[in-house]
Amino acid sequence: MTDKPPTDAPLAVADFEALAREMMSAVAGLPGRSGPAVDFEILSSFIDGNETLRRTPLAFDAIALRPRVLSGAASADLSVTVLGQQLDVPFMLAPSGYHTRVHPDGELATARAAATAGTVMALATNAGFSMEEVAAAAPGPKWLQTYFYRDRDHTVELVRRAEDAGFVAICMTIDGHWPAKRQLAKRGDRRGGSGSGVGPAGERLPLRVLQDPATTWADPAATWSDLEWLKTQTDLPLICKGVMTAQDANLCVAHGADALIVSNHGARLGNTLASIEVLPEVAAAVGGHIEVFMDGGIRRGADVVRALALGARAVLMGRPLFWGLACGGEDGLLDLLDLLSEEIEMTMIHCGCPDIASIDSSVIAPAVPLGS
Repeated sequence: MTDKPPTDAPLAVADFEALAREMMSAVAGLPGRSGPAVDFEILSSFIDGNETLRRTPLAFDAIALRPRVLSGAASADLSVTVLGQQLDVPFMLAPSGYHTRVHPDGELATARAAATAGTVMALATNAGFSMEEVAAAAPGPKWLQTYFYRDRDHTVELVRRAEDAGFVAICMTIDGHWPAKRQLAKRGDRRGGSGSGVGPAGERLPLRVLQDPATTWADPAATWSDLEWLKTQTDLPLICKGVMTAQDANLCVAHGADALIVSNHGARLGNTLASIEVLPEVAAAVGGHIEVFMDGGIRRGADVVRALALGARAVLMGRPLFWGLACGGEDGLLDLLDLLSEEIEMTMIHCGCPDIASIDSSVIAPAVPLGS
């Protein structure tokens, strides 16, 4: 794979997506993948016709910005404090598996780009490099993403390793303890499902596309008491990722979470609301007791400003980081983050916001999405 795209330099985050389709190569893909085109489509899609993915940009389009004039905002300060950590920008890199699918340097390149951009990298448990290798690759704050495993000792072991490696928070994915029907992935590799057939006594076995939940490593029987238990095992802040309702936001507060991430797990459920649509109710439910972040659908600087106006302290990006990596590894990802930062700054100045703290609901208004 070449280090730079063969075409003109991208001018927006969306341009990286088209370039990534050209650039992706089967470098170190997951078992069962059949090539770069399949990998790209798996990264770009999820469930049952992708209704949620189609809904998300429309949800952002339904939030209009309200420009202000003669505000005196000659520049914009993009810095924000997240869990006591000063960041240069109001976005972070979401946990996502196997960055080596798109570049051989994988998470090492991501860590270096995050450090240069002055932001957090959240490292997925199913990464292409160990957490110790990623920690050593670059300075800067890092979170470890993990799950409540059936073997609770394994959960604690990962947390201890994260502590020893200098990670500053633990991000618990709480909406991923049941398998999802990733159609494109299953079409490329049906080994995760049992199929149908005849059992040992001659009975019919049901057709299953999904892996049997009884054999998965994450515990689908985990409850809020497990969050309380984990709080007794570490002094690191605990972030709950995957909250989509005010009810669960209240439970995060009640059971000791330090922060939460509004996220539909990349459209894990076929037809659910976009993260940006439920962000206001979650932020209102939390009432400032814990920090609220949002993940899902960030493609432009204006999207970041919209999310901040609706109550997020900062946002996270998942799919776009793969596009940046595919277009040149660390440098490609940095180019993408630079463009996003520039767009945030431009949007803030047009809306009369000199800093992140000045972004509130007064800078947005409901609108009819284009094409509706």
